[in-house]
Amino acid sequence: PVMGNVTAFRQWRDRMGWTQEQAAEALGVTKSQVANWDAGVDRGSKRPSKPGLAVRSLMSVLIRGESVQPWPE
Repeated sequence: PVMGNVTAFRQWRDRMGWTQEQAAEALGVTKSQVANWDAGVDRGSKRPSKPGLAVRSLMSVLIRGESVQPWPE
């Protein structure tokens, strides 16, 4: 959801104190994707853009300060 002109994703990123680059690295996505989530819209298609369930789950873990380990290969 968008609160004012600030998306929930942007609020999360601000709470983490992260740049778009830092958020992209932590979430395993591109900086461009983070910019879309910040804006709440895909800048190419102009459709709404928000993180999917897996990314939102990871965001919940990270906001609690928990560490994330890679899945065993």
